[in-house]
Amino acid sequence: MAKMIRALIIFAFLDAFYVDAHKHPKTLKEMYADINNAKPQQYLDAHNAIRLVMGVPPLRWDKSLERRSRKYANSQAHICHLIHSHASPHDIVQKFIDEQANYDLSTGVCNCPPTEPDCMCGHFTQVIWKTTEKVGCADVACKGDLGRLVVCSYDPRGNVVGENPLNPLV
Repeated sequence: MAKMIRALIIFAFLDAFYVDAHKHPKTLKEMYADINNAKPQQYLDAHNAIRLVMGVPPLRWDKSLERRSRKYANSQAHICHLIHSHASPHDIVQKFIDEQANYDLSTGVCNCPPTEPDCMCGHFTQVIWKTTEKVGCADVACKGDLGRLVVCSYDPRGNVVGENPLNPLV
């Protein structure tokens, strides 16, 4: 089960109110139209853009991974607790990539201080894991209409402790 969880990337988007100084107030739910109508190609393009920069092969979309992601997301929709704003598929993957600031590619070490429990590296390393070939993402409504939960699954899985994501020992 722990391995499966490492292969899943989870982000929840909680509904809140956003006020644009020049427009009428909107709920984030309205602003999340991109994610609610996200197409697989949007997730795939966002993943493959960083993979190209990192020099690793592009991923392919996998419908069985999408179904697995949807099933897992549905089972977790009651805990939507991670908050991010203005999220589109590109924004979600960009959050994964932003973790690169915490990861030292030369040493393979995640430099998250113990005083920052929300500091992570695993989303970034999974996205760029060289031997990963397929991805499938899904989003579901959070219970209580709190927003959307996004889950991405990868195959083969990455994030093997002690291995370099750009040159894993597979």
